[in-house]
Amino acid sequence: MIAPDLCLYNGKIVSMDKYGTIKEAVAIKDGKIVQVGSFSEIKNAISDETTVIDLNGKTVLPGFIDAHQHIFQTGYNLMNVNCGKSSIREIVTAIEEAAKEKENENEWIIGWGLNEANIAEKRLPNADDLSHIPNPVYITRFCLHTAVVNDKALSIAGIGDETPDPEGGEILRNSDGSVKGILRETAMDLVKEYLPPYSIDSLKEAVKFASDHYMKNGITHVHEAGLGFLTGTMNELRALVEMSLDGTLGIRMNGMILESYFEEAKQMGLLTGFGNDLFKIGAIKMFADGTLSGQTAAVNQRYTNSENNTGILIYSPEELSEKIVASHKAGFQVAVHGIGDRAIEHILSAYEQALELFPREDHRHRIEHCGIINQEILDRLKKSDIITVPHPGIVHFAGDTYKSVLNENVIKGLYAVKTLLDAGVLVAGSSDSPVIPCSPLIGMYTAMSRESIQGDKIVPQESIPLYDAVKMYTINAAKAAFTESEVGSIEVGKFADLTILPSGFMQYSAEEVKDAEIEMTVINGQVVYQKELKMHNV
Repeated sequence: MIAPDLCLYNGKIVSMDKYGTIKEAVAIKDGKIVQVGSFSEIKNAISDETTVIDLNGKTVLPGFIDAHQHIFQTGYNLMNVNCGKSSIREIVTAIEEAAKEKENENEWIIGWGLNEANIAEKRLPNADDLSHIPNPVYITRFCLHTAVVNDKALSIAGIGDETPDPEGGEILRNSDGSVKGILRETAMDLVKEYLPPYSIDSLKEAVKFASDHYMKNGITHVHEAGLGFLTGTMNELRALVEMSLDGTLGIRMNGMILESYFEEAKQMGLLTGFGNDLFKIGAIKMFADGTLSGQTAAVNQRYTNSENNTGILIYSPEELSEKIVASHKAGFQVAVHGIGDRAIEHILSAYEQALELFPREDHRHRIEHCGIINQEILDRLKKSDIITVPHPGIVHFAGDTYKSVLNENVIKGLYAVKTLLDAGVLVAGSSDSPVIPCSPLIGMYTAMSRESIQGDKIVPQESIPLYDAVKMYTINAAKAAFTESEVGSIEVGKFADLTILPSGFMQYSAEEVKDAEIEMTVINGQVVYQKELKMHNV
């Protein structure tokens, strides 16, 4: 064996390969794994130029893969106003402080993180609360499917009491019919088009902010869930391609293209899998419904606090089928946001139609989130080999809200990860960051414990063991993007993307997993984040 660049030894190398192999050491050369075994097997190849890390019993896992997140929104959130506060007054104060820092009253104030479940008043702020703010204000709820705006923002966007709800969206109104300053789903676009434009340079800055944050959380690879979703342009794709070519894209990525740009992508000759070692084109991404906590996910049984609300379908079943069939026929992988059972049924019908008209082996079409299932949905998922991409951590952060708005018989199928795995459905782990914190450890903890933020157990029979949870964020996530030959397990020939955790990690309880700290993150054989490990040459 040629002398490796890096050798990690005296640890527990949990490969996550199909045999469940566990070894003591791993050797890396030119960014790839060249040997996995005992230190005695590897040490003779070590030279003076080899960096050797004594793990002191620590656990080495394949680099964590987040199969559904929003890197641009995450990066910008790190730069914008955090409105994840515990009262309306605290939120308003944060916006007031931001206004003081603006040079003039025309500059936008952008905030994020609203969650009425954590607000003392148990409601979102509205235009009245922000009426005294001289600048236009736009604040997103944590789910990214609802926004709060003030009077100035409404005026700029031309939204008044007579403005009709757009298709697939809702402008919330007071009892007298006046606009409330709360916009759901596509109604957000009425204001988003007036937000400051995102330059290529600022997009790259956001990616760097988010990437650094992800690396600290052990994440080495992400699936970007909808290029064009933030800016309404293909500049997001351009920024990532340029960064992958000039070496500034520090994290590996698969980028899903928003369905709005499907025709452009097809005309450019792009296909799922096209790209380089750092960035590849992913699926065509589209939305079928909204969110459960926002009560816009399309469900079959009405929300319990409403007489007739069963959520929102972004497209009619016919429109959704047309879009899915077109993307499938063109050879793309397809990924559809579907949370409510009604939406998931429509997605499955569209996938079934596409596969009947244009059969394709190993299509790996996906349902993002897959929030509520039943036996019929489970059978159809398995029959059509559909991949599901839930974000288990949402049960922790929003589970208490779900209990208050969903019927008891419906909640049994809430993010039913164990049921999906037991049925043989491929389940890939994700965070949907910045909807919830990006840490895969929080996702694993919740998948194991099913515990809400208030300590309630939410459908505890759906809890899974740690090994299965780790698989979701490693090899399963790799398979969800056709990249399992490159990443997702620690095997010879794959990229040296590794996440290092404390000794004994694989025996941790759920609580211990939640509280664990990332020791080191390695991407392409390079240490990109380090907590505290001794390194030396021998």
